[in-house]
Order: sequence, then structure tokens, then C-alpha cells
Amino acid sequence: MKGKILILAGTVDGKNIARRLVAEGFPVLTTAAREYGASLLRAEGIPCRQGPLSEKELAALLREEEVAAVVDATHPYASEISRLAATVTAEQGIPLLRYRRPSTSLPESPLIHRAEGYEAAAHLACRLGKRVFLTTGSKHLPLFAAVAARAGCQVVARILPDPVSLDQALAAGIAPENIIAARGPFSREFNRAMFREMQAEVVVTKDSGLAGGTEEKVAAALELGIPVVVVDRPEEKWDGAFVAGSVEEVIAVLSEITARKEEE
Repeated sequence: MKGKILILAGTVDGKNIARRLVAEGFPVLTTAAREYGASLLRAEGIPCRQGPLSEKELAALLREEEVAAVVDATHPYASEISRLAATVTAEQGIPLLRYRRPSTSLPESPLIHRAEGYEAAAHLACRLGKRVFLTTGSKHLPLFAAVAARAGCQVVARILPDPVSLDQALAAGIAPENIIAARGPFSREFNRAMFREMQAEVVVTKDSGLAGGTEEKVAAALELGIPVVVVDRPEEKWDGAFVAGSVEEVIAVLSEITARKEEE
């Protein structure tokens, strides 16, 4: 293919897709918002542009790198970068492929509660328990910490083991003894041990699918009789984008795009 495939990564999905595309002979460039995600890609010899991207920066990157197609393999909850990718690729006439991580298959249980958005999840969690175990990352910690403080609750935060996440947790007022810095996904047994050790009364998670370990988190909580609040995925719009649900589908779509460009 003439031109590079830009993979908006920063997740295990992005890394797996990049690895497969490189093996298939596609010229690949990846992006990751944080140094931690970028280091995992670079460790495998995959080129990565590290740092958050504004609309202007993304547009410039597409032009400078002569990008032929963009694969949006960001987290299902990273709606802002997905919106930017849709806008910029449409403006430049570049094909956009959105990798859609499959949703989590959750059991029927009165302990499972759905919440539309993080604020609703924070208030709901504080009604269900006084010790809230968060597994939703560090970005929304200030919101949860503020709601918890007003409700007289404590927050336990499981975050990525990187300086940015740790700084965000401390800045949000999370007590050091209530911070767990570890990279998942984790097994059901490990989740259960953490929930029990940290005396969790309610667990908050995203619908991050198999790659995010959501099923193991939920199963562990249910075994302990702990309520679970699941933050629903943000609404996604696919106008003008190809959609794939597996690495094989990503390769198939890009191969089709390549064939079309060669015919032009």
C-alpha cells in the first residue's frame, strides 16, 4: 500500500492490530496518548507517536506521514479522539476503520447496575456502598472523589502503573493506601483477592469487553456478593467509517482498500 496505516492505539487491541499488520507487510505508524502505552508498542519495534492529539495535530500528522488509512483502535470510552478521527479523515478523504471491541456478556443478577455516564455511576456507587472500588482508570477520579467525599464514602482506585495515573490519583485526594497501581487484565481469583483485601463494598467498572477483563471483575464481585456498577459505553456513530470486530476483519478491510487504490 502506498502510504502508511495510522493506528490510533494505546490499548491491547491497538497493539495486537499493529503487530498483525506489520506481519502482513503493511507500513504502520501508531499513536498512544501516554508514554506507558507507547513504550509497549516501541518494545515490539512498532513506531509510535506519543502524546495526546488535537484536531490540528492529527490533521498535520496525516499529511506529513502520507497516511493512506486510519484504524481507530482506541478504547471504547475514548470518544473524543474517535470524534476527531472521524472529522479529520472525512476532511482529508482518508478511509477510516473503527475497531469495535465486543461488549461484555454479563449474567443476570440483581447486583449488577447500569449507569449512563460517570457522574451517574459515582452517585449510584455511593448509594450502594461506603467503600467504592474503582477500576475505571484515572481520568475521572476527581469526579468520583468529589461525589464520594460529599456522600461520606471512601474510594479505592486501581490505576495503570505510570507516573501520570499516580499523580492524577494523588491530586484527586485518593489516599496512598487506597491506590493500587497495576496493569490488567486480571484473573477472577486475583480480582476477588483484591476486592476482599481492600474491603470493597461496591465495584465500578466499564463495559470494556474481554480485553479489558470486565467479565472477570464482575464474576469476582458477584462471588463475594458485592454490587457492581457498569458504566455504559458512550454512543458511537459510524457515519462514513468501516467497522470491524476482529483483527481478521481489520486486515480484510485494509486489503480491500489497498486493492481499490491500486485500481485507481
